[in-house]
Amino acid sequence: MTDWWQISNNQPPKHIGTAIFLVREEMKLDNTGSWQQRNFISPLNIQSSLGTVTLDYWDASCGGDTVCDREFIGPEFTGPTSWTSISSVTEQTVQTRKFTWKTAALGKSQEFDRGSFLGFKASAAPGAVKITEPSWVFWDQIRCDQMMPNAASVGCVFPKYTPTFELKHAYAEGAALYYMEMRDKLDWHPGSKAHNSPLRREFDPVKRDANRAVVCPDSGQYALVLHPLATGDSKNTQCDEYAFAATKESGGSQPEVTNGSQCLQAYARKDADGKWRLYDDLRAPNTAPTYTEKCARATMAGAQNERAGSRLSGFYTKQRMLDNDAYFIDVPGLVRP
Repeated sequence: MTDWWQISNNQPPKHIGTAIFLVREEMKLDNTGSWQQRNFISPLNIQSSLGTVTLDYWDASCGGDTVCDREFIGPEFTGPTSWTSISSVTEQTVQTRKFTWKTAALGKSQEFDRGSFLGFKASAAPGAVKITEPSWVFWDQIRCDQMMPNAASVGCVFPKYTPTFELKHAYAEGAALYYMEMRDKLDWHPGSKAHNSPLRREFDPVKRDANRAVVCPDSGQYALVLHPLATGDSKNTQCDEYAFAATKESGGSQPEVTNGSQCLQAYARKDADGKWRLYDDLRAPNTAPTYTEKCARATMAGAQNERAGSRLSGFYTKQRMLDNDAYFIDVPGLVRP
């Protein structure tokens, strides 16, 4: 909305008129380190006292020309750039730009503050002051990176969007059940969207391995003694931790946790009815869970554990998740026994 007023030292301010526009923006990201931005303007209401209202300027920013190139796709404007009181909302103006990250390099990421700079002028309001005008409007950020496993891959995301890691239970029925039970029963609900308690990626592989060495060490005093009643598969059984080692919420990153024996202990078994169930591992010296534990570990079918981990890695790459990026976890269609 833009308002024009006549301001005089000797007279009270006089309202000349108001023009209201619908402004819409569309963004298309891809895996090339560039993105397209389409802007749309449609007149909603233009008071006749303004005469003809013309688009004075319309610019878009990507945070500075030193890191970003800008170019128009097609003509600068498609559609009218001036309107009157009889203009229809269908008289839409479109502007399409392409933005390209020009300083991309291996191991680097860049955030771009996106903004639009918009202004109008009215033929019947010479000398009038525009009291209300959109001016700069910042629409959030885009982040591009060249940090994924495929070193040649450059792509961009909306970093403030929190995605959800959806694990198909058919790929890892026991593991999927375990993750959901821990998400919902632990009092801090790691990974729960309903409780706004996301997991956050640990990008450093050295720290990831160190986390696992705390909760699920391969050997030593605190290694998990795999439960004999757990159901194995082609990879036998393994120690499966939650929250994942590749998260900031892993027990290995919590100051209260010094070893895996301090985690909630469980095991997964496929019973005679064909359903997977999660059981408390109450072998001494374990005790019944309080659900205040800062980590969990379970004896899990090994191939399921590895498939779930592989899909998590794929999710990280597809979503271009960097260190400390947040996400939720869910298993659509999971029916708990």
